Amino acid sequence: ISVPKGATSVFTVPGDGTKGANAFTEEAPQAQLLKDLGFTIAAVPDSVKGDQSMGERKDIVQLSPENVQAGLTGENWVVIAADETAKNAVTTNETFSSAAPVTGGKVQYMPPSSFRLDYYSALEMLEAVQQAVIVKIEVASHADAFVLFESLNNRGMALTPIDLIKNSLLKQADTQ
Repeated sequence: ISVPKGATSVFTVPGDGTKGANAFTEEAPQAQLLKDLGFTIAAVPDSVKGDQSMGERKDIVQLSPENVQAGLTGENWVVIAADETAKNAVTTNETFSSAAPVTGGKVQYMPPSSFRLDYYSALEMLEAVQQAVIVKIEVASHADAFVLFESLNNRGMALTPIDLIKNSLLKQADTQ
C-alpha cells in the first residue's frame, strides 16, 4: 500500500451531492482502518460543525454544500460508499469539483459496501485501498496543468463536454 503524503479527508456523498457531504472523523471505523494503514486523517474544523440532525455523533459530521471544501481539509480525499452517482457528484458538482484534491487527481473511491464495515466489507475496502494509486505530477505552469488535466482525464471514460468546456474556461481565465 502506498500511503499518500499529507492528510486525507474521508467522507460520503449523500445522493447527488446537492445536500453536501458527511465527513468522517478519526472515530469512524473507515477512518480508523485507513489510519491503521498509515494514512493521516484530516480533522474537520469546528467552524463547519453545527448540524446535528443525525444526533450527537462523534464519527460523522454533516457538511452543508457551502461548507464542503472548508470541512474536507485533506490534501487527499477518500470517498466511502462511492456509487456512480457519488463519483459523478464529486467530478461535476461545483461543491466538490473545484477542490484541489479533485483537480489534482487525489480522490480515491471506495466500493458501495464500505459504508457499513463488517469483516467482508472491510476486506473489500482494504482491497480497494491496495489498488489505489495517487500520483503527484508537478508542471512548470498553469497552462501545462490544464493541458495535462485534459490529456490524462480523457483516457478510458471520456470527459463530458462540460468538463472540457470548464477546463477551457479555467485555462482562459488563468491567462487573463
